[in-house]
Amino acid sequence: MKLSHELAKIFETEIEKVIEKEINEPDFMPQKVFNSCKERSAGMLQVAMLPVINTFALAIAKHRKEKHGEDMSKEMEALSLDLTDEQQEIGIMGWWRG
Repeated sequence: MKLSHELAKIFETEIEKVIEKEINEPDFMPQKVFNSCKERSAGMLQVAMLPVINTFALAIAKHRKEKHGEDMSKEMEALSLDLTDEQQEIGIMGWWRG
């Protein structure tokens, strides 16, 4: 199992949620609040990327804590609040060697 594959799966799940919201909720990120379709697309991608970013940040924080002795507990707690149990598990798997 590779971290990049796990992060890609999270993104796939999250972008599907964003697309479903765009289809089913007329007030979700309406075009009128954006200057272009590209800007709207970027906004939607940012929404979908947040769990990916937080999961990856949790993985980095765990590494910093375990391998570099840094106190990352507060950041790890904060990141975990916005993640599902599965995303938290991915974030704390220990991806770095050495």
